Amino acid sequence: MGQTLATIAIPVVAPAPPPPNPSIHDRPLSTGGGIWARSGFAFQDHATVGFCLEMLSDDSKLKSVWCEGPDDITLIWEGTAGDEVEFVQVKTDDHKSFWSPSILCKRDAKVKKENQVGTSILEKSLACDCRFLEPRRFRMVTSLPVNEELKILSYPLGSEARDKKSEKMMALAKEIVGRVPEFKSERGNDCNFWLEHALWDVRHCEESLRTENLRLMTRWAEKNGIWLLQDQIESLYSRLLARVQEAAKFDPRIDPLPKKLLREGLFAWLAEEARKIEQPTTTPAGERLRKKLQAAKITDSDIDEAAELRRHFRQEQISPQYVGKDDQQRIVREIGARLLVLRTRLDSGLLVDDGVNFHAICVEEIQSIPTTLGLTNTVDVSFLLGCMYNITDRCPHRFRRATS
Repeated sequence: MGQTLATIAIPVVAPAPPPPNPSIHDRPLSTGGGIWARSGFAFQDHATVGFCLEMLSDDSKLKSVWCEGPDDITLIWEGTAGDEVEFVQVKTDDHKSFWSPSILCKRDAKVKKENQVGTSILEKSLACDCRFLEPRRFRMVTSLPVNEELKILSYPLGSEARDKKSEKMMALAKEIVGRVPEFKSERGNDCNFWLEHALWDVRHCEESLRTENLRLMTRWAEKNGIWLLQDQIESLYSRLLARVQEAAKFDPRIDPLPKKLLREGLFAWLAEEARKIEQPTTTPAGERLRKKLQAAKITDSDIDEAAELRRHFRQEQISPQYVGKDDQQRIVREIGARLLVLRTRLDSGLLVDDGVNFHAICVEEIQSIPTTLGLTNTVDVSFLLGCMYNITDRCPHRFRRATS
């Protein structure tokens, strides 16, 4: 007798486990919506340069900076158990008051009511919390400060002041949840997750960002044996800023890699750009110095000695043995400033356009610098002269009046 349907054993097949969350490195890079029209993005670009320079510092855990990807800026950090991701929203504030929960959670009134969920700044930031395996956190970089309610978010993540059970954090969470109660990220996290993992970073204005970045770039150059004058530092900064802007504008659908600035690659690129500024490839090292001294009618033997002093100065810069880096920095800046004053007097006619005589004035002027700066260690005249000749070789200085 055959089996009935009721007596046939049907094997139970367990449902397949959900696929593991991919790494953020394996997900397609979105356009971010900002690459097509980037007018007015200067504040964001300078902020991105700041993160790049932070990444290049010796003790940084920042591995790469992504420009206009999942968020305005995406930072990949080296964590204890692998990569960690930080999504950065950059806002040049067009409202009149300090940042508040109402501004942070304000939804776009220009769209239909039923479509407004997810349109606030907080919700857009939380929306970056997608299904990938790396830990995530968030940052707001703004020009305007926050009000008292949001101030707690400016404290470092993990600090005691940010305890989610503290009175201030519980009050803020209640306020925020009341404004965007229904929104959740792709991973199912709500605004409480955002509050726990968000840092508020006030950078004030474009000029303050640029000033701080120039300081960081100067420190990076000095720590790596690259000695540039202030105008050269600014030229190097402009090149890095342009690199960031190019990365931000690049279409990730063509290739996502140009939008990702990695620590090792960026370091090598910036060092090469600094070398080009320091010693342009079109002119061999020492060639400009020789031509300028010849134009000043300095003897060939003195020109040879000047070239040797310049070489010794460069060696001392790269591997200091007699003059510490801090003293070197002060001396180089002071010599550059004094030579500028003398050139100004020469070009204005206050000094006679006599190369030999002006060269002698310059030699005499710089010898008093260590005493003026109050340096306790002896600084050889050879170092001072080598510095002057190095500045001459790198363009800024000359021993004859400028010609139109």
